[in-house]
Amino acid sequence: MLAVSPKVVEALQNALHHELVSITQYTSHHEVFESMGYPGLSKMLFDDAKGEMAHYEQIADRLLFLDVMPRAKGKIEPLLLDPPDIVKMLEADRELESAAITEYNEAIRLCFKENDHGSRGLFEKMLVEEETHYDNLDRLLKLIETHGAPYLARLAAQPPEMGAGGA
Repeated sequence: MLAVSPKVVEALQNALHHELVSITQYTSHHEVFESMGYPGLSKMLFDDAKGEMAHYEQIADRLLFLDVMPRAKGKIEPLLLDPPDIVKMLEADRELESAAITEYNEAIRLCFKENDHGSRGLFEKMLVEEETHYDNLDRLLKLIETHGAPYLARLAAQPPEMGAGGA
């Protein structure tokens, strides 16, 4: 059994919770956008949810490798608006990515300090993916702001063209 820092375990458990919130929110938004007639935007968020599911599995695998049972803590409630507001929902998704970027940067520093380079490597990999998600959402929101309804109409037909790794 490896010696494991309780602080690193806490950071991994917190990341596990963050990923569950993201999965839930992106999946909910995927369903809402699909029902609103935006299959392209819906697909983008479903793909993001799958990426967050992969992160969840990687974190859970790391915890199990460290002989720690994965446990997500806290409330898991996606932002759902009635009536739905595409821009506010995408802004909430971007905020989730921003929070993950902050959290994972802090976790990287902690893992380095605690000499847990395996966990640090996991956080570094996820950080790059979260930064890509953030950038894609930010660019999408800027396009919607700039082009308004015509751009939203285009999103109804197809997913937006985004950077490496999808949106």
